[in-house]
Amino acid sequence: GAVQKTIAVNTNDFRSPTSTLAIQGTVVEEILINPKQLSLGKVRVNETARASLVLTNKGNKPLKLTSVSSPLPQFVSVIDNKLLKPGESSKISFTIRPVSGDRMLSGYISIRTDHPAKAEILVPVYGSPVF
Repeated sequence: GAVQKTIAVNTNDFRSPTSTLAIQGTVVEEILINPKQLSLGKVRVNETARASLVLTNKGNKPLKLTSVSSPLPQFVSVIDNKLLKPGESSKISFTIRPVSGDRMLSGYISIRTDHPAKAEILVPVYGSPVF
């Protein structure tokens, strides 16, 4: 969105001891994730649940999705499209299968890209295994 800021600069000029600079611009997210977090709710132990998110390239250059991973071994991911032209989206699907030793499903999903400012995007994940 639109951003406007001002900066006050103190000087040693006695006629104008302070100068003000006005800065304005528009901030655009080049990579959108929807939803921004995965809330799985209650997931039955030893049964497979499914979840997904959509990643959209809002930038003006192609975006490569290099990997999707999670430190949670219960998660398996599938990426629909690994190379996104500007304006394109990709659905990332997950299967989740909690096991009897799991007390909670809490962590994150790591999405790695070739974007110089967004090499890694972390998406929080929450859920509760039900026995």
